[in-house]
Amino acid sequence: MSTGVLLLRGPSATAARWVGRGLVSARVIAHGPWTAVQLVGDRARSAPPYDDAARALMARPMGRRLRPAVGFFVTDGTGVLTVRPKGWHSRLTWLVWTPDTGARPAPGLPPVRVDDLRHLAPGVSASEIRRALSTRPADPVAWLSGILVTLGLPGAGLLTGAEEGGAVVHPSAASVRRFDAMVADDRDHRAELGDPP
Repeated sequence: MSTGVLLLRGPSATAARWVGRGLVSARVIAHGPWTAVQLVGDRARSAPPYDDAARALMARPMGRRLRPAVGFFVTDGTGVLTVRPKGWHSRLTWLVWTPDTGARPAPGLPPVRVDDLRHLAPGVSASEIRRALSTRPADPVAWLSGILVTLGLPGAGLLTGAEEGGAVVHPSAASVRRFDAMVADDRDHRAELGDPP
């Protein structure tokens, strides 16, 4: 099962257009200067193996008008925190959490830094953020909710299911077709070169 909330620092109308050009259905909810994008269902509209909704949303590129952005996702029992800072050349950073290991960098991906999170919540100290990141609650939703509360960001109720609202935006069929065609072209190209899938 997958679930997730992505907070974008931008207008809800811009976020709704962005969701419509993607692969997942989501609720778009204005929360002051932030817009929450809450997954609806755990499957993306794209063909397997790219049909996990949380994974499709957490890795999706976005324009600078929607940044900074911070994502709170659960997929396969793992909590995933993503941060994309504001700026032209910002890169997506990652932190994963499991009950066995707690928080750790995602293998092979740039790690979330405490300073990335401090820029989202200037009034919160680095030690408060470190404490929230290092907690070991019973499940990933509790870990992610604790980070949301520590940062003073909206969306904890959306993540736990206690809050609902906002218009559901579905991806356009054309966006999904383009993505699936691109994946098929890439797979065919790799096959011609003898590269493994």
